[in-house]
Amino acid sequence: MESVEERVKKALKKPAEYGIDIDLSSFSPAPTNLKDLKGIEELPSRERKYMEEVGFAGDFKAGGFLQIDQKAVFKKFGFNGLEIKSISEFSEEEKERYLWKLIDPATDKYTATVYFMPPEGYFIKSKKGAMIDTPFQSCLFLRSHGAIQAPHNVVIAEENSRIYVVTGCTVMPEKVGVHIGVTEMYVKRGAFLGFVMIHNWRNAVHVRPRTVVYVEEGGTFVSHYIITSPVPSLQALPKVYLKGEGARAYLSNVAITSSGDLDFGTEAFLEAENTSVEIVSKIFAAGKSKIVARGYIVSKAVNTKGHVECRALLKGGEAVVQAVPSLKSYGEGAELTHEAALGKIAEDEVNYLVAKGLSREEAISTLVRGFLRVEAKGVPSRLEDEIRNTIERSATSLL
Repeated sequence: MESVEERVKKALKKPAEYGIDIDLSSFSPAPTNLKDLKGIEELPSRERKYMEEVGFAGDFKAGGFLQIDQKAVFKKFGFNGLEIKSISEFSEEEKERYLWKLIDPATDKYTATVYFMPPEGYFIKSKKGAMIDTPFQSCLFLRSHGAIQAPHNVVIAEENSRIYVVTGCTVMPEKVGVHIGVTEMYVKRGAFLGFVMIHNWRNAVHVRPRTVVYVEEGGTFVSHYIITSPVPSLQALPKVYLKGEGARAYLSNVAITSSGDLDFGTEAFLEAENTSVEIVSKIFAAGKSKIVARGYIVSKAVNTKGHVECRALLKGGEAVVQAVPSLKSYGEGAELTHEAALGKIAEDEVNYLVAKGLSREEAISTLVRGFLRVEAKGVPSRLEDEIRNTIERSATSLL
């Protein structure tokens, strides 16, 4: 019988189902021989500036985690209701218990690469009944040129707990590389997990996140994913399984780019009665960007609800956006809907704002910011402000 390792080795040549393929042999594993930090003030000010742009700043009241290349260099413990570890600290028993339980390492060449890399990433668990409204902050920073960064993250919201996690991912501007993030998340019975991920890869890094979320009875998962800069290529299709009765999920994806091949979205499975999901994508595509936005919902139970929405603004004559919604129901009892709208900035709306006293540039900026605004469901006001400000800064940079 074929071993797991033999099966995963074969997958090193297996391309992803979607998105363009990249030659990983052109890159090298990111270094692991970095020194630990007592505080992020030990970092060069230029690196701290780039981290702050993706939300990694402040007092880390709930806790903080920083991975540079393939090494966790900083951890700060916050509230007693949180357990924090780096994956490299895992015992063999913990590796067996937590890693590769939701994601098959032989899924494609990217998951297989993570499997064979030195294990690193964050482990965050909220304890049963803990209600933590201050976001835990983490950052994945690529410093080395031509490197593959491959964090493996695990997040667990224990029964009847509440936790928010903000992850910012970025790179030094002059560096190129590959980021492959494997993330496994569990929302236990009656728990709430809010997850915000901000990517700013500065048109230098190929991005291949692999994420699976498992939501139990009465659990709620809320995700906001923001791509704030061009990337050479990105392919991501997180999978959310609503396994328990009354489980809910809301996922928003915002992409702001002027170049690159992006293929992203969400796939949700409604597998228990009274489960529901909403998937919303907002895209501002300029330059020569090519974007495929996917939203897939599969219902396998009664009294389920799901909605997919994709809206895109295109600037210039070379950007391409394709919306790919898909709804599938096994049997009756599901209420699934989708809508999509792709277009340009409306000239009559620009003229209306100009007539009100704005310059043409101000009018276009106002319309784009309004278009990209997403409903920041289920997040504290501080995070809502951060999401809005990040989107507005990024959109303004392309105008």
